[in-house]
Amino acid sequence: MLIHSLLSLGIEPLYFAEMVEETRLPESIDVLVVTGACFDQRCCERLASVASRASRILLVGCCALNCGIHARTGRCKPPSAVLASHQRVWKAPGCPPNRVVLDASLKAILASLPPRLPRLGEGVAQATP
Repeated sequence: MLIHSLLSLGIEPLYFAEMVEETRLPESIDVLVVTGACFDQRCCERLASVASRASRILLVGCCALNCGIHARTGRCKPPSAVLASHQRVWKAPGCPPNRVVLDASLKAILASLPPRLPRLGEGVAQATP
């Protein structure tokens, strides 16, 4: 669903670990999309390093926001905590986020809209203040 949403909005993924063999990352990243939790220090450090190159970050789903179901194990760190100091972080909650929330989040980021909390029944990206 994520890839479909990206492509339908004309966004071309430059790096997607599960889909490409490329391991080098660009020097600057327009939008970093994070979909999972960090399970070790190496992962946290890599995420922080990649995020330092990103102008905007979208955390997709409960795993990226609060470790989701994995939080019960106590062995993961949510990317939202790793990226707490980053200034422009949007959040698309859900397990998984529904298509409306995901599309609204991506559109808000692309349009550089100020993030806001969603109204009841509305799928809109949230961001850290």
